[in-house]
Amino acid sequence: MRVAGLVLCLIAPTATAWAQAHVRTFTKTYAFDPDGAIEMMVYKGSITIVPWDQAQVQIDVRIVADDVAGALMLWDVKVRIVGSVLDLEIETDYREALRKIGDLAEASIYPRLPRVDYVIKMPSTARLKVEDYMSDTTINGFYAPLEFYTYKGTLEVTDFRGVLAFDTFMGKARIALGVAVGDCTLQTHEGTVTVELPDGLGLDFDISLGTPQAVFANEGEVVELRPQDRARPSGGGAKPDQAYQGTINGGGARLSLATHSGSLRLRKQ
Repeated sequence: MRVAGLVLCLIAPTATAWAQAHVRTFTKTYAFDPDGAIEMMVYKGSITIVPWDQAQVQIDVRIVADDVAGALMLWDVKVRIVGSVLDLEIETDYREALRKIGDLAEASIYPRLPRVDYVIKMPSTARLKVEDYMSDTTINGFYAPLEFYTYKGTLEVTDFRGVLAFDTFMGKARIALGVAVGDCTLQTHEGTVTVELPDGLGLDFDISLGTPQAVFANEGEVVELRPQDRARPSGGGAKPDQAYQGTINGGGARLSLATHSGSLRLRKQ
């Protein structure tokens, strides 16, 4: 195999040289409207969102290769940043890296793509949309609308006070709501979603379980739920979803949770 032949030609590096050859970093800073919008399209790595009270966005990027094949791709992994003071698009682009490594590797070789870690400082009132495959994301103190999709990544949010739309196929999310929050919709096909509620927060609830395999844990009886009748589809067919509604502390914004065969949890902070 041609990649294996390349490995045999390499001289074993020192730990420092190895790290330098396998890590690439850079920082970009842009003037940005506090009411603007950021959209991210990422695949693998991590995202840390740090809200701040400045009219600019700072993007720290760290690209890390796990092996020799990844090191060969390192400088061909592109982070594309385009937009204006009102909106930015940030994309992890592996296409050039995969084309080049494909010239060296046999068709049976599946190289491990370098991970891309982002730390993004952005106005706390700017909107954020993320489309992800398998990254780990953390956000603290976010007040703006957040739209987030991940296939099998993770999302952890604390002190969230905005409007949220979250969707995952098999990922995991833990959302700790703040003392004030907008409408939040969270759904998963077979993943896990946990929502933590502060004392005194008023909410209206919708809970939907698509199959008998779906699990809902109302830990500590956070909210009293009542079944919601759903008609069976016309012409017969499958049993309708299990659906519930409820209200806590006089009601307020709507929290909607839904899963096909995954797990939903409500708990107090």
